[in-house]
Amino acid sequence: RHLKPRGTLQLAGAVISPSDEDSHTFTVNAASGEQYKLRATDAKERQHWVSRLQICTQHHTEAIGKNNPPLKSRSFSLASQGSINSPGLQRRPSQNAVSFFNVGHHRLPTGKRGPILQPDHLVDVREMMSQAEGQQRDLIRSIECLPVSGHLTPLDQDLLMLKATSMATMNCLNDCFHILQLQHASQQKGSLPAGTTISWLEPKISLSNHFKNGAAQNFPAEINKPASVREEQSIAEPCQLTREPEEINPDEELEDLCDDKEDDLGGVEEQRSVILHLLSQLKLGMDLTRVVLPTFILEKRSLLEMYADFMSHPDLFIAITNGTTPEERMIRFVEYYLTSFHEGRKGAIAKKPYNPIIGETFHCSWRMPKSEVGTDGGSNISAHSTSEQITLSKDLEGRAESDYYTVKFVAEQVSHHPPVSGFYAECVERKMCVNAHVWTKSKFLGMSIGVTMVGEGNFHLPVAPVTQNATNTVVCRVQGEWNSVLEFTYSNGETKYVDLTKLSVTRKRVRPIEKQGPFESRRLWQHVTESLRDGDIDKATEHKRALEERQRNEERLRAETGTPWCTKYFIKEGDGWVYHKPLWRAVCAVQTQQTDAN
Repeated sequence: RHLKPRGTLQLAGAVISPSDEDSHTFTVNAASGEQYKLRATDAKERQHWVSRLQICTQHHTEAIGKNNPPLKSRSFSLASQGSINSPGLQRRPSQNAVSFFNVGHHRLPTGKRGPILQPDHLVDVREMMSQAEGQQRDLIRSIECLPVSGHLTPLDQDLLMLKATSMATMNCLNDCFHILQLQHASQQKGSLPAGTTISWLEPKISLSNHFKNGAAQNFPAEINKPASVREEQSIAEPCQLTREPEEINPDEELEDLCDDKEDDLGGVEEQRSVILHLLSQLKLGMDLTRVVLPTFILEKRSLLEMYADFMSHPDLFIAITNGTTPEERMIRFVEYYLTSFHEGRKGAIAKKPYNPIIGETFHCSWRMPKSEVGTDGGSNISAHSTSEQITLSKDLEGRAESDYYTVKFVAEQVSHHPPVSGFYAECVERKMCVNAHVWTKSKFLGMSIGVTMVGEGNFHLPVAPVTQNATNTVVCRVQGEWNSVLEFTYSNGETKYVDLTKLSVTRKRVRPIEKQGPFESRRLWQHVTESLRDGDIDKATEHKRALEERQRNEERLRAETGTPWCTKYFIKEGDGWVYHKPLWRAVCAVQTQQTDAN
């Protein structure tokens, strides 16, 4: 404190938030765009600083609001100024962007409180909100139709702020209206006789649904919707379908011949309005999981399938068990892990896979010829008794002498908030498996996006122990790039280079869509995928919205009825998710039986 300050930052309008990096760091994101990253001595002190700074920030923000009263009611319309492209449309130095549009403030008479809303009043409110939404769309359209050059452009800072503010206002109004609906429904539940069905006046509307690549939409009648969209909306509540785990027969799976390599975005000029709309929503430090991204940047696969593609080198995965020492097995695991990411990218440009809906699943498998997997010793299947093989899994019956190994994979979206995915893979012949649950947090950092992976993955070798190296000797160093060349340097001086661009990829095996369940990824998203392949972005957006709206309706229904979500393949254990029938438990059970028998 006795030193001079290193800098100053205006706290009014700032965002103070703990950092995801560690338990000591926090950030101050000023309204001006500046960011300070600060570090406390411990987690307790960080919380103290964050709490105090948030209080101070709120104080200054409210003070500015009191000292700057709202604008007086005024009316100034773009339409009254003539054509948008008229050369007479000039921005005067004293004229700000807000005054360019209709801005009005209306106050209710003081001392009066509105009566309790009746059902017909809710209809009136919905009608007024629809009018406001129409005016908001007109505002957005007027801004985006401005010429790209001149004194007032769509990228004007004030106009972008106006778009973002109007967007937030309408979202807030929709949330408030939804609360009124819930209150009205709960009151009726207490007064109506048992067995009475309560119908919603209208589903909650997401403002993003009013835009189709930046343009206003017309909402067709139900009968005019494509049959595939009606099918997507009419799928029964998942918990009413069978939620019993389904055993997938790998023999029903066929080699995947689909090769959806992602092209670049091409000319984005036609998507200009969508990009501007997206940018208008962004704020420094904000959580991007709530931002609706345009359809044209989507990959043609679900996030669950992307996790499966990390297993595209099953030979390296299986070869982990060939290590004769704990260090060798750990090194082989690191080699497999670091070479798995590049196949998760389907093109030179990073696109976004579909967000899985809760209850969505994905199944696949890989077959790896035994001749292509070395047997350096260690954990070969022949080292175990025949009786143990049979007891472990009936899958091995009839193909004990098969010339290939099978790696099976299953993934499930186990949670919506937060969006947690669970996945599990196993090779029964090698008695090895991996169990993981993961979700991502992303933040807008101004010129970049920060992504943090949250979760845990456990790799299990039930019959190959891994022990700690008490000497802390470094047995391997790795450097390079995840999508180019990796260099492995071992403690014995040996160096190995892995060129990921030349590394062979084993195609996964997937059941045909007609044999998949309604919540398996490829069947669930098939109409979105087909539309993207055909280049029909509007149609893809419509199918995607139908799926997401169904998920929102189902989640709302569960919240009203107090019905918990029931997963199919994964069980919640502590803070994590575990596959319902992991291989390591079967191995431990067999070993326990053999010990008791002896």
